[in-house]
Amino acid sequence: MPPKAKVIVEVIPPKNIITGNPDAPVTLVEFGDYESEACAKANEVVKQLMDKFEGKMNFNFRHFPLTQVYQRSMKAAEAAVA
Repeated sequence: MPPKAKVIVEVIPPKNIITGNPDAPVTLVEFGDYESEACAKANEVVKQLMDKFEGKMNFNFRHFPLTQVYQRSMKAAEAAVA
């Protein structure tokens, strides 16, 4: 059996872009993709949590483009960072 081909995944450098109170005792971090329907649904839950716990939590979105599933996910993440 031949060895599996090495898969190289490009990673967008992490940037701590915090929404909400930066001194809040709770930080919610989401690793998401802009083309994923599941991530879009999770974003609705994040909005509700941010409203409910205003001032008590902050939110940090980390780009995790699913390039093997979504063709334009890397470009979407790069555009958001720009």
